[in-house]
Amino acid sequence: MNKGFTLVELLVVVLIIGVLSAVALPQYTTAVERSRATEALTLMSAVSESSQRYYYQHDQWPATFELLDIDVPGASGDRGGKYFDITMEQEGNSFKIMSKRKNVGSESEYTLTTTLTDNTSSDTITAVRSCTPTQEGDRGATYCSAITGDNITDF
Repeated sequence: MNKGFTLVELLVVVLIIGVLSAVALPQYTTAVERSRATEALTLMSAVSESSQRYYYQHDQWPATFELLDIDVPGASGDRGGKYFDITMEQEGNSFKIMSKRKNVGSESEYTLTTTLTDNTSSDTITAVRSCTPTQEGDRGATYCSAITGDNITDF
């Protein structure tokens, strides 16, 4: 009697491994993307807090990162490091800090945004975060959903 595995047994094992990897790989890539987004959100929080301090001290939003009292990673024009480009812009009494995912295909791009709004009537600044996929129905929407906890816009 021969000892060993039959061809059918080996095929079943290969099939099981294939099914497990097909299920696990998308979850793994989403978890990795969520950790990259967490890094960007942490940096955006630091920029947000520093921008608010600047606003309270100077009664205007900062025009450049150099005016903030923090070190934003990346050279000029390439802020946010390896995975994100971080920019700032002012719109009336609102100030936006945007972190766009880079170095991925267009179907996986998304932008994290923190919008600071000066509520002059109550002397407070409100902050709203959002995640917006570049294209609808793509992998970027899946990442936004994972980052925000299924609420694609505000979180």
